Amino acid sequence: MAGIDPDRWRRISPLLDELLEADAARRAARLAQLRSTDVSLADEVAALLAREATVETAQFLAGSALDAAGATTLAGRTIGAYTLERPLGHGGMGSVWLARRSDGRFEGKAAVKFLNLAWLARGGAERFAREGSALARLAHPNIARLLDAGVADGQPYLVLEYVEGEPIDRWCDARSLDIEARVRLFLDVLAAVAHAHNNLILHRDLKPSNVLVTGDGRVKLLDFGIAKLIGEGDGPAAATELTQLAGRAFTPQYAAPEQVQGGDVTTATDVYALGVVLYELLCGSHPTARADQAPVERLHALLEAQPARLSGTAAHALRQVAAARATTPEKLARALRGDLDNIVAKALKKSPGERYATVDAFAADLLRYLKHEPVGARPDSLAYRAGKFVRRHRFGVAAGAAVLAVLIAGVAGTAWQAREARRERDAALFQAERALAKGNLANLIIGSLGDADRPLTQRELLERSVQLIEKQFARDPRIAIDLLLPIAGQFATLGDAAQELAVMHRAAALAQASGEPSLIAGVACDTVETEISRRRLDLAREHLRNAQAALQSAPTPDLQTEVTCLIAEAQLARAQGELEHATERIQTALARSERAGQTRGNMYPRLLSLLSVVYSERGDLMRSFETLQRLERLAEDAGRTGTLDHLTVQRGQAMILMAWGEYRAANDSVAAVVARWRGANGVDELPHWFEYTRGLLALHMGDAGAARQLLAGAAERARARGHVRDALATEFALAQALIELARFDEAEPLLAATEAALPPNARVYRRVTPATLRARLRLAQGRPADAAEIVERELARLDASTFKDPVARAAALRTGARVRLALGDAGGALERARAAVAESQRAARDPARSADVGEALLIEAQAQRASGDAAGALRAAERAAGALTGGLGSEHPLTRAAQAFAAR
Repeated sequence: MAGIDPDRWRRISPLLDELLEADAARRAARLAQLRSTDVSLADEVAALLAREATVETAQFLAGSALDAAGATTLAGRTIGAYTLERPLGHGGMGSVWLARRSDGRFEGKAAVKFLNLAWLARGGAERFAREGSALARLAHPNIARLLDAGVADGQPYLVLEYVEGEPIDRWCDARSLDIEARVRLFLDVLAAVAHAHNNLILHRDLKPSNVLVTGDGRVKLLDFGIAKLIGEGDGPAAATELTQLAGRAFTPQYAAPEQVQGGDVTTATDVYALGVVLYELLCGSHPTARADQAPVERLHALLEAQPARLSGTAAHALRQVAAARATTPEKLARALRGDLDNIVAKALKKSPGERYATVDAFAADLLRYLKHEPVGARPDSLAYRAGKFVRRHRFGVAAGAAVLAVLIAGVAGTAWQAREARRERDAALFQAERALAKGNLANLIIGSLGDADRPLTQRELLERSVQLIEKQFARDPRIAIDLLLPIAGQFATLGDAAQELAVMHRAAALAQASGEPSLIAGVACDTVETEISRRRLDLAREHLRNAQAALQSAPTPDLQTEVTCLIAEAQLARAQGELEHATERIQTALARSERAGQTRGNMYPRLLSLLSVVYSERGDLMRSFETLQRLERLAEDAGRTGTLDHLTVQRGQAMILMAWGEYRAANDSVAAVVARWRGANGVDELPHWFEYTRGLLALHMGDAGAARQLLAGAAERARARGHVRDALATEFALAQALIELARFDEAEPLLAATEAALPPNARVYRRVTPATLRARLRLAQGRPADAAEIVERELARLDASTFKDPVARAAALRTGARVRLALGDAGGALERARAAVAESQRAARDPARSADVGEALLIEAQAQRASGDAAGALRAAERAAGALTGGLGSEHPLTRAAQAFAAR
């Protein structure tokens, strides 16, 4: 349905007045009569009557309570791990109950949501399933978590995080929050919705009652019962047959015009609803509807009436409304006049294309308002900018007001100041264009998704994005490159180096064609890491030289380009073994980002991630782990759990736990991460580099068969996607699994290939070196003399190395001790075992929980018994059993061996 013009409305209004009072038979007859003379008018009136019925039904259902019989029937019933206590509410979709965890594992409350079975034939079951699917993909501190889902006696249910709070409007009024405090709280709402949009989920029913605030002031977004998975339809969240049958599930008071008209639902639809919520939060009234209007009049106002200026509405507010905002009506109007007028008006535009392109852009304008900076929703005039300058620098301005007056008048100025003004203007324009481009791209992707019965995979979505960017933004290389580079990075994270490089080459071609030095430098520096991953260091150095030359010719290189090139320098230094230089480059980039206040985007976490890796490579595992914990907190605060970036952080933590010998803790952590990843992304396949980590863990946890399967698959995928270094590391681990399985003929060529391809000090050998592994292979083959020669030579090399790696040296010492035992040299075995215990303790965070310490102690116990020291052997075996239990668990074969040894 298109918008209704005033002349058309004059014809429709009396017909509605007539038919709203008519019974069903009379209404049908009158519509048939009207259709015989004006089909389009009859259809329009019929549609409005249907919408009126929907509104009234929704209002009736929303206000209905559970009947006493229902409450009595369900109270005390157990649903999964929860026992129902009392009803919390009831609406058209079903009922919600307070429940308490009752399976004994731990205590806690939850909200259990049941589907009203009367909706089953009207699409409710599908909607209910959609809510579970949507919530399972969301992990954000401001979104109520999905805890469980299932079916009990044919009744589907969801178990949700129970939120003790009030609707955001009532919470703010009860505490008399002023305007600035309300805006700051609303930013948390925007963060939650932005996270949902980033996961390709629309909410479609945003309203104050779906936004609760807890007693400690934390926002929680509720009710994804009608969340429309963006990957579901043929158009931009197009109306499906289900939606047409089940009715439009939204709250008309907060619906966007396109929702009421049956049009396309996009991210801009949620932006509109957020605008309505913010309007009410700030001035206490609805932007278009009045309480005394009939429902159909409110619908017409939504479609046709322009929202009143926020400050104008506030000027006529009741004194109690203003008092709830800690002010008077006059001061309230003054506080809202200007920026907030314009920001809210932009969110409430009738046309979706005129609203904020993304929720992030909406939030960015509100942040600029809070910082007294120019906002994008207002024309960027000189007087306006000067006013903002005065607000930001009022003390300095007061001291030099005369000079400022001259500058504002344009009487004086310098070339430098003019350049700075142009640079600030251009940066602001670029950010606005960038936000619009991202919003347009999101809606283009939404509109081009595949068949409704098969959502696109992440790789297909990335490929579709590249095609759309090249079509839509070919004439704007800055925007195109800004959109392409993150997509290349996502291909890299997925382990597809060939696609990553192909996208990088497209971006490089656009940069060269533009002739802009900063663009050329940025793309070249991004390409450095791609070439390093493919072991093409000469090409990486060439790209870095080209980038540095371009940067020198750029008049004012932007911070992001400088940081990108510092990262490229650090990565190349890593690849060349220059870890001190890599650390210095990363710390320089971090310092520049922090000075500029740029710690909330993607670049800052990327720097921290790289710093953690370099710390680990330098042997400083504690600082590496602490950096990863800092990264994890950033990811949780940003709602990025369940993403590839978060998976990378978790993998890093697991690798460090393994280096400390805490394999059980690493295994438990990884298992939880895998479950979250699969729940959030709906796919079983994980990136090859994470499967490598899982394979290593399986090997150390005593399941060499599972390790072989995981590592073989990961190595194959790494090679197929051009990640040579990852493939070599994975094949080296696979050789270890094959030795454990006594498949020596298969292990030998893999080990030889790795040794031939990588130097002895390669990072992939930080846990065990090729020589140590070859010694283990010879020992397993029954050739201890050959093993002894290999391991002794390797220990001498490790002792002479400038980089002292306690983990690799401890592994070599444990192997050397076992070899000595096999040769019957108890004294030599005891010497090597004790050195291994000391080295393993140095490498461990907590020796009492380190399996590496426990294994060394078990070998020491065996050597002492072979030497005739039964008492010493018993003490060492008892200590070994404790450390192995902490590091591997009580059921691991090594732990059982130590326990059995101590019991003899």
